[in-house]
Amino acid sequence: MRIVNIVNEFGGGIYSKTDNTIVIAPSVGTVNVTLDQMQFVNGGIGFPTQNVLQNTTSTLFHEIGERNTSNINFRGGVIDYENYTRKVIGLPVRPYDLNHSKTIKTNYR
Repeated sequence: MRIVNIVNEFGGGIYSKTDNTIVIAPSVGTVNVTLDQMQFVNGGIGFPTQNVLQNTTSTLFHEIGERNTSNINFRGGVIDYENYTRKVIGLPVRPYDLNHSKTIKTNYR
């Protein structure tokens, strides 16, 4: 068994496929993500980052999206699922990032 700080390591929530379990931290804040679209960054081309506001509800539905995603290589569907909830609870939509993209293959860990 490994003990982790899920807020620091995973943004506040984690889904374990092995255990078929979702764990959400009682306090979830913002997470910094690297977007999946190349732009001019600091005088060169790169992937910009963005802070994404989260709460326990958006994090829960993000992890449910992780559980329901059938394509592990292109996981943009997770963000689509989370964004349905974000619209209902009044949070801004979350952009696709390098770990949750429809166009860039995910290096899943």
